Amino acid sequence: FRRQHPMGKYILDFYCASLKLAVELSGGEHFEPAHLARDKVRIDWFTAKGIETLHIRNADVLENTSGAVETILQAALKRKKMIVTKTAEAAS
Repeated sequence: FRRQHPMGKYILDFYCASLKLAVELSGGEHFEPAHLARDKVRIDWFTAKGIETLHIRNADVLENTSGAVETILQAALKRKKMIVTKTAEAAS
């Protein structure tokens, strides 16, 4: 994972290029209506580029670090499996 990775006009908190997986850490302001609308535009842009965006609350990172790490790990394993499957299908 790369930290503070530029992508288009955005900067991702963390990004794994090989998995096309972004991890965004979000404070409470991200759950306000105006912020949700901006985040949707941002997420839609990443999705169009084939990037999955995983949002984790800052509080979860601070209060339940192992849970946050497990969430990221599971998302990464899921993405890897998807990529391997797509590669195998393309090869056959």
